[in-house]
Amino acid sequence: MLLENFKIVDSIAIEFTGTFLDLHSNFDFVKLAYNIEERTVELDWKKCSGEWAKLEQYKKLKLVFKSVDIFRVNPRDSEKPFSEDDCLSYIGYLHPDDLNLMEGFLPSEQSEDNYHMVLGFESGLVLKIYSELVLLVAVNDATHN
Repeated sequence: MLLENFKIVDSIAIEFTGTFLDLHSNFDFVKLAYNIEERTVELDWKKCSGEWAKLEQYKKLKLVFKSVDIFRVNPRDSEKPFSEDDCLSYIGYLHPDDLNLMEGFLPSEQSEDNYHMVLGFESGLVLKIYSELVLLVAVNDATHN
């Protein structure tokens, strides 16, 4: 899987154009869209309203997975509050032989291009995705959208 214009750092963040984007602390996960016909998955985040995220220059982020071959979802934990659904816990990878494994992860520096990306959320929700290409679309605070 080729990460076109970003890289994953610290298992909770993305580096984009030299900027560290903390998806755990500074952004809330707001949307998941799976387009079967186009074989795309889109994951949307918006900047948190908390004071700690005030200086974050981007107001919206979207990860776009193109030519998706694998898309699996492990459901959220019904015992967790819904307020935990928007908080990313980790981004990492799992070996392709571990198709049914949905827990745990390897950091990006221990993965290879054929590994599956996993995104875990504080609610227990886990997404596993493998695609040919992933790109980040970032909307700056100065951009009107």
